[in-house]
Amino acid sequence: MADKINLGGVTNTTMYLENDGTVFVEEKQDAEGILDYTHAARNHRFDADVCDGMMRHVAEVPAVDYFKWCREANVTPFTPAADVVMELQLRKPENARLLAAPTVRDPRIIMKGRR
Repeated sequence: MADKINLGGVTNTTMYLENDGTVFVEEKQDAEGILDYTHAARNHRFDADVCDGMMRHVAEVPAVDYFKWCREANVTPFTPAADVVMELQLRKPENARLLAAPTVRDPRIIMKGRR
């Protein structure tokens, strides 16, 4: 029987200590709200004032995915190397659901105001 230690935190981390000395770490996060937000943001029409070349909100990444990508790439989270890993992951089609803004100009979106 394993001892269970709930560490909480952003990812609701739980650590299991097995009798044979092994340790298992489980990270969970309810990302439904994040996915709902990104879906709504992708389908929201652009505001002309946002398209002035300044920074814009591009994606929402659940912490569990971010930490998983960093572990897989063997980089430290919240470093410039981790930023590169995240950008590469967001370009993959399977992670498109995390994007909060379209990446290609959609001709069906009508932009009002200055061009």
